[in-house]
Amino acid sequence: MRDYLILALILAPLPFILSRPHLGVLVWMWVSLMNPHRYAWGMAYNFPVAAVVGGVTLAAIAIAAFNKNTDRFPAERETWLLLLLWLAFTLSTLFAFNPTAAWPDWSLMSKTLLLCAATLMMFQSRKRLMVLLAVMAVSIGVYGVKGGLFGLATGGQYIVFGPRESFIGDNNSLALAELMVLPILIYLGQTMTHRYVKLGFYGMAGMTTLSIVLSYSRGAFLALAAMAMLYMFRASNKMVAVLCTTLGLVAVLIMIPDHWFERMWTIADYEKDASAMSRINGYIFAYRLASDFPLTGGGFGAFNRDLFFLYAPHPEIVYDGHSIFFQTMGEHGFLGFGIFTALLVSALLTLQKLRRGLKSIEEMRWARECATMLQLSLVGYAVGGAFQPLAYFDLFYYLIAAVVLLKVVVRRELAAQEETPQPSFRPAAVRQEAPQPVGR
Repeated sequence: MRDYLILALILAPLPFILSRPHLGVLVWMWVSLMNPHRYAWGMAYNFPVAAVVGGVTLAAIAIAAFNKNTDRFPAERETWLLLLLWLAFTLSTLFAFNPTAAWPDWSLMSKTLLLCAATLMMFQSRKRLMVLLAVMAVSIGVYGVKGGLFGLATGGQYIVFGPRESFIGDNNSLALAELMVLPILIYLGQTMTHRYVKLGFYGMAGMTTLSIVLSYSRGAFLALAAMAMLYMFRASNKMVAVLCTTLGLVAVLIMIPDHWFERMWTIADYEKDASAMSRINGYIFAYRLASDFPLTGGGFGAFNRDLFFLYAPHPEIVYDGHSIFFQTMGEHGFLGFGIFTALLVSALLTLQKLRRGLKSIEEMRWARECATMLQLSLVGYAVGGAFQPLAYFDLFYYLIAAVVLLKVVVRRELAAQEETPQPSFRPAAVRQEAPQPVGR
C-alpha cells in the first residue's frame, strides 16, 4: 500500500506538467533531493520516478520553447563554468581507468546539470525563485525535523541517518545537506508574512540544527561553527543574531550526551584517529594521480584498490575522496579541480557583489538578505565538503542555479525601476497679489 501511495503522490502532477513546465522542475527537484521512493519496500523503491518526471518535464519545456513561452537561457559567468565543468567531466570519462563504472556516474551528473539548465530557463522571476528555494529547503528540512525529533526522543544517543542509496544516506552527507539548507530556512522564515508559516520555517530550522549536531559529524560541526560566525558578522541586526546564536548553542549543548564531546575532541588529536589518517592517505593519492594525469585524472570511480596500489602512501587503506576538492582533483585532474573551485568561488563573489551593490537600495533588501543566506549555504558546503566526497551532490548545483537566477531577477527589477516614470511635481503657482493703489 505504501508503494502505491508514494507513486501516486509523485506521478499525480504529471498531467499538469505539460501545461506548466515549471511545476515539473519543482517535482523533479523534490524527487532528486528528498528521494521519497526510498521509503518504500516494493516496486516504488527502484521505480525510475526521476526519469519519468524528468522526461515529461523536458518535453513540456520543449513545447513551451517552441511556442516561445520560456525565458532566454542566462549566459552568466557561472553558467559558462557549469558548461566547462561538464566538458571536463566528459573528457575525464573518455579516458577513465574504469569506464564501466565511470559512464553511469557521468550520466547521473549530466542529468543533474540538465535539471539546472531547465531551472535557469523557468524560474526567472522573484515569486518563482522563492518557491524554488522553498522546495530545496523543505525537501531536506523534513529530514532535519525527523532527525531533531528522533534526537529529542532518544536523548541524542544515536546517530541520525538519511534515506538509503541516496546522496544523503550517510550521516555525514545528511548533515552537510542540512547545513546547506539551514540558512535558506531562516531566510524564508524572515520573509514570510503569515505567522504560522513563519513559525513553521523557524521551527524546521531549529530541528535541523539539532539534527546536524546529532549526526556526530566533525566536519559538519566545523562548518556549522564557521557559518554561525559568518552569520553574526553579516546579519543586519548583529545583536539579535548573536543572541539567537548563543541561545541556540546553549540549548543544543544541554541536550547532547557526553560521548558527543569525546568524538568532537578527536578533531584536535587527528593523528591518533584512524579515520582522519585514512582521509589524508586519500588526499595524497588524489594529488599524485592528478600530477600524472593533470587534464583527466583517473575518471569517475578512480578511488579504487588498483589505483591506490600505484599512488597511495598506504595502498592497503582504500578510502573515498572524502573531500569535494580532492575528489575532483583525483577523478578529473587539476583541470576539473580548477573549474569546480572556480565555480564555487565565482558564485561567492557574485553574491558578495550583490550584497554590496544593493546595500543602499531599500526596495531590494529581500535580494540582499537572500544573497547573504545563499553565501552562508555555499560557505557551509565548502567547509563541510572539505571532509566529504560530495562534489557531485545535486543540491550544490541547484544552489549555483539559484545564484544565477537571483542575479537575473535583481537585474530585471532594477531595470524596471529605472523605466518606471517618476511622478512629476509642478511648482506651486506663485500667487500674484493685486497691485495696491498708490496713495497721493
